[in-house]
Amino acid sequence: MKLPELDKRTKKDILEKIKKTSLAYTPEWRYDQDNPEAGTALSIIYANMMSDTINRFNRVPELNRTTFFQRIGADMLPAIPAKGYATFGLVNQEVPGVEVRRGTRLSADDKEQGTVIFETVNDVYVTPASLDHIYVADGAEDRMVHLYDREAFEVNPSPFYIFDAEGENLQSHEMYFCHDAVLRIESEAWIVVSFQLGRGGEIPFQVQKALLDQEKVRIEYFSGEGYTEFYEKRIENDELWLRKQRNQPGSQPTRLGDRESYVIRMTVKDVKPFLHFSMENITVRSHGSKIMPELIHANGIDQKLQEFYPFGERPSLFTEVYFVSREVLCKKGAMVSLSFQLEFVKVPLEFQTEEVPVKWKYIMKRSDFKPDVEFDITVEEVSWEYFNGEGWSRLYLNNQHADMFSCRDGKLGTTITMTFQCPQNISPFQINSINSYSIRARVLKMNNLFKMKGNYITPLITKPSFRYDYMQKGLTPTELLLRNNMAEKNYSHKALEGGLKEIEPFYGLEEEQLTMYLGFTVPPLDGPIKLLFSMLETINGKLPRLVYEYYGGGHWQALNIVDETDKMRKTGVITMTGSHDFMRQTLFGRELYWIRILDGENAYRARKQKTRVPCISGIYINSTKIEAVETMEAETFQVEVRKENQVFQLLGGQVYRAALWVNERKTLSDREMAALEEQYKVRYGYDADGQIKEIWVCWNEVENFALSGPEDRHYILDRIHGSIRFSDGRNGRIPSSGPDDTILVEYSCGGGLKGNVDPGQVDTIDRSIGFINRVTNHEITTGGSDQETLQEALLRNAAAMKHGYRAVMPSDYEALALEASRNILRGKCIANCNGTGEKEYGAVTLVLLQKDYIGGRKFFDSIKTQVVNYITPRMSSNLVELNKFHVIEPRFIEISVHAEAVVKEFDQVFEAKGRILEKICRFIDPTKGNFNGQGWEIGTLPNNTQVLNAIQDIKELQYIRNVRITGFVRGAAGLMEVDLEREDVKRFVLPIAGTHEIIVGVE
Repeated sequence: MKLPELDKRTKKDILEKIKKTSLAYTPEWRYDQDNPEAGTALSIIYANMMSDTINRFNRVPELNRTTFFQRIGADMLPAIPAKGYATFGLVNQEVPGVEVRRGTRLSADDKEQGTVIFETVNDVYVTPASLDHIYVADGAEDRMVHLYDREAFEVNPSPFYIFDAEGENLQSHEMYFCHDAVLRIESEAWIVVSFQLGRGGEIPFQVQKALLDQEKVRIEYFSGEGYTEFYEKRIENDELWLRKQRNQPGSQPTRLGDRESYVIRMTVKDVKPFLHFSMENITVRSHGSKIMPELIHANGIDQKLQEFYPFGERPSLFTEVYFVSREVLCKKGAMVSLSFQLEFVKVPLEFQTEEVPVKWKYIMKRSDFKPDVEFDITVEEVSWEYFNGEGWSRLYLNNQHADMFSCRDGKLGTTITMTFQCPQNISPFQINSINSYSIRARVLKMNNLFKMKGNYITPLITKPSFRYDYMQKGLTPTELLLRNNMAEKNYSHKALEGGLKEIEPFYGLEEEQLTMYLGFTVPPLDGPIKLLFSMLETINGKLPRLVYEYYGGGHWQALNIVDETDKMRKTGVITMTGSHDFMRQTLFGRELYWIRILDGENAYRARKQKTRVPCISGIYINSTKIEAVETMEAETFQVEVRKENQVFQLLGGQVYRAALWVNERKTLSDREMAALEEQYKVRYGYDADGQIKEIWVCWNEVENFALSGPEDRHYILDRIHGSIRFSDGRNGRIPSSGPDDTILVEYSCGGGLKGNVDPGQVDTIDRSIGFINRVTNHEITTGGSDQETLQEALLRNAAAMKHGYRAVMPSDYEALALEASRNILRGKCIANCNGTGEKEYGAVTLVLLQKDYIGGRKFFDSIKTQVVNYITPRMSSNLVELNKFHVIEPRFIEISVHAEAVVKEFDQVFEAKGRILEKICRFIDPTKGNFNGQGWEIGTLPNNTQVLNAIQDIKELQYIRNVRITGFVRGAAGLMEVDLEREDVKRFVLPIAGTHEIIVGVE
């Protein structure tokens, strides 16, 4: 508050008075300032002296006020150091961890402020471990989400909400099984999957229903086009039947585990029906029909598949025909049938002998005419064979189907079917360019082969086809792979055949509540290990309990921590001591060392819909608190015997923290020593013989000696100038004297705005510490304030005189808040309103705007704590007991302005647009905006008319039209528009500049 002036006259007023008065008293003299003579010069000198006297006279009230406050003991407050967090790093993960002691000196170089000294507040163990991944698991919803990847975060830092399971769901429930033969399907076929449940068990109804539900289970085979779903599926006789249609792509081998094979994949989208389903084994079989051979090779030539001569038009001994089918003949143990239409064609001999000449006579007898005899050359016997890897073996042990191509039995135009069991040792055979499975028929015997006249009765085959069936005999897959919870379980053919007690193909997560898993590359051993959780903003109110566990000793165990974040409510450090039984565990497909955080009250699932959820902007291991102070060399002083009111001067000023010790060895008895330790901190010094040589007692600092008794160990510290004053022995004890120094002062100095540095500026360690090669501050350091000015001290003490250190009126709360923390710019107290803005009789809400309202918002909680601790003992206890006192920060509304302006010339467009944006941003600024440059009061927002008035005086503009403003708040879903006319919206608000749209035209 500016004091009123006692005399408002200025130098100009005094000269005007002299000029006016001279007309009456000395009319012969004229006052001429342009051509001054002696009288004019004397008048100007007098006016200067008189104006100085008036100025000093007007300052008398301010001087009296200052003297008054000095007399009542009011002082200016010293500088406050900035605080923040620093993160240390090792050269690599191979080196051992390093201990960093409390008080380790760091520094930041600033172009304007020079070097700023910081010191660590706590001990920290710098571990080689790094936090590489964070996953969220939601057992109730069967979801797994990758929240954090260190490498990706370093490239593109993006905040994330704790327990946020709304991202890409990585959870999958898949069963893969493969077989080289059974599942090798190229044409139409049925595949039968049988779950061996043991003891005659049946597939539960809910499992059967789920298997047939397309929305819950997808069953596919691998083809050249990826995984292809089966055309049809059904449950029959407790078995799963899968149909591949002929026009679907054929199966192709793919890698499963360590091998390539033909694979079926079963993907479960809803795992609930399968949670208690288990089996002992699984078998598969298949059957198909009307399968065309892959190749027919006869007489050295590839034949047409629909019609061909198996042994050529003119068969000969040992002629061969090959029936090739990779799909059918690879199925060892299956019953295979080969069917075809058999015809016979008469083909004349290639070379006919000449007819026997007739001896003509005049008279011929019948016997003289001998007709030529023609013979039928036929295939009498064939041998059916297969290739066993070394040579060709008989397909049948007897002569079964050996006479298949003999025409004796009237086989003309009949369908021939031969059935055999596919040999176990059948192997692929190279035929021209094809290496595949095949059987062959080889001619062993022919009739009339060497006759010179006649015809070949040649077999003709049409419409050949294969059929195969395992005849209810399922085969164990060569490999079974289960994928659940991003983990794999692999069962080999040998393990499956050996008989397993139980296989649970599909299962969910163990914990149903939301859980966050933190994966470390190296075990975080020893300690104290500190992780800085940087929260995007501070959340008001209580949050649900969190449970911390680590994986060690083969199971999850409780992890002892000290949580500075208050359950992730605010930015802070979580300190833990790493246990030595940490074990690597494969979770989410990654083999790491794991710590998990559980939603202890199972509350965050519902909380996501109703209230704010903590949002993490960064997690930094090996972090600790720092403050912008410098520990000075301890100083000692010698005390004169019984001298009263002694004063000692420290070498450093702006003292932030001090401990004063007095050696009282010569004045203490044994009884006093025992009682002393209960009230004061005591340190002992010993001589070479182990005897007590010194007894150092830590004295207490007080503001004054008004309440001090003669035995009270009190002193007064002037923190600004660094002076220490003791009492007179009546109001406070006089320190002990002696031939040596009996006073020891340990202190640190610092503070000021210079300590508020940007991220990355704290980058230097004053000395080499182990394998540490870097240090940085990922967050700004904030909270630093310069020494209080005289005007600020006068205003503060005047307010204190008004409220008497009791919070009664709203202005009392606001003034006390400004006293509690000098990082507060302004405050507003609202009665009968709670912290959420709802009306509540008897409640008091204090809305505080901090000076660094942008970068320092995440540290608002420390300011809130200072204010609450300071005001609580100075207000009604009912507010505290009934939890009706709330301290919050303003609700910031992003104001976006749309405006259309017109200028005269095109060259003015850029200039006008830039000036409009500049004026809008300056006008909306919550601390320096508005028309008076003092910012906006909490609870007020600019309107369209005010914005128009703020920018319409720009000289380049012809006129402005269509000015409108829109308000947005930032939440979990991003920016959301709000109605600026609603009263409940305006209650705690302050405007900040958003994204503006300025359209400038030319007329």
